[in-house]
Amino acid sequence: MFDLFKKNENKGPKDVKAVRDTLLRFIKEEFQKAEGGRGATLRE
Repeated sequence: MFDLFKKNENKGPKDVKAVRDTLLRFIKEEFQKAEGGRGATLRE
């Protein structure tokens, strides 16, 4: 579920805006899966 935090730190976003964008996209996808939205049918 929290694969975002398991990634290699060197490959992650460098600036604050990129970190914020990545985090918000991750949260949005998790909420969509939990609510049965479009993300619920996607497999990782």
